[in-house]
Amino acid sequence: MAGTITIGIMPQDHIRERVLAIARGEIKPKPGEPKIWFTSMTSLAEVFSDDNRALLQVIRETHPDALFF
Repeated sequence: MAGTITIGIMPQDHIRERVLAIARGEIKPKPGEPKIWFTSMTSLAEVFSDDNRALLQVIRETHPDALFF
């Protein structure tokens, strides 16, 4: 069963600052906040290209023990 994934868009330097603040314990992500971040809508679109979606489908269907690139 598929769940909902919340995706955020934020400049790279802000993503880095956020990750470091979380690691230092200065902020705690709230439920429902994005867990996956992209630097732009363009980079998000590249991840979900036709080729990448086809690869994800193959991985979903075959359940490989390991992936090598």
